[in-house]
Amino acid sequence: MICSVYKNVIEEVAPGVTRLAEPMGSRLLNCFLLKDREAFLLFDAGLPGSVGRRLECGQLSGPITRLVISHADADHLGDVASLKSRFPNMRVACHEIERRRCENHDLLVCERYDHARELFDFGYSDDVLVALRDACGDDFRVDNTLKDGQRLTCGEREWRVLHLPGHSPGHLGLWNDREGILLGGDAVLGLGPIDAEGRPSMPGTHEDIPAYLNTVDTLDRLGVKLALLGHWPPLRAMGFSELLEQSRAHIRRDLAALREAIPQRSTWTFAELLRLLNERFSSWEVDADAHYSYALAGYLRFLESRGDLRVTEEGNISA
Repeated sequence: MICSVYKNVIEEVAPGVTRLAEPMGSRLLNCFLLKDREAFLLFDAGLPGSVGRRLECGQLSGPITRLVISHADADHLGDVASLKSRFPNMRVACHEIERRRCENHDLLVCERYDHARELFDFGYSDDVLVALRDACGDDFRVDNTLKDGQRLTCGEREWRVLHLPGHSPGHLGLWNDREGILLGGDAVLGLGPIDAEGRPSMPGTHEDIPAYLNTVDTLDRLGVKLALLGHWPPLRAMGFSELLEQSRAHIRRDLAALREAIPQRSTWTFAELLRLLNERFSSWEVDADAHYSYALAGYLRFLESRGDLRVTEEGNISA
């Protein structure tokens, strides 16, 4: 279902910073254009057609000469190949860790969307995997990679590249210290991306628990005044602080539930623990339940590293 409250929007959220928003199921999807003299830098490219449709109908004008991808997920890189055809001189950049998945979308589907298949024999249906592959668009070449601390000049602003792993190992953001503006992609996800009523429409998808918590702390220290994220309306300082605390609370809540439940039985399967988390915490439609697999896999790695549980070669989980 597409929420009518989330509509296609083009708005200037700060001088020279334009948000392109569209509905994505019950969620919101954002890309951001940074004015660079007579051209633009695009931060994230949405799904196939997300930006191209705006150009075709005349809602946007001026060339896109640079494109920064926050991380390799379909809803952040789906329109890149099409835009590259439209703007052949456009330079595409991402973090080095994400490059393989950005350039090879079959690999992206296998390693990211089908991540729990090999060990836990759990994953999306074949139809869903095909749809996810289609949502990635055509493969494309990354022109250069970015690293933490690197500076990008765009118009009158300077942006610092931040490496913000956890949701994805090479996730990055852009930070303007002078004005306190953060382009954050999916670096933090609260209790899960919200629907138009402000409820989580799916669970958070943090895969690396220590890295994610470190990213939350990193962003907390910045003093963000305006957070521009992949699936939220623009957030001012207080709203962003609340999102950071929700991100921590999500992990505390889930780990507590797993630590309580796992010793109560001799063994668990991945699917059984996934069902347990969804039954306790879901506020979303049942077709979003499988999205909990990313966080659950991360929790199991974290708890196993601390000696709190054991995962067998067959994928069974026990205390």
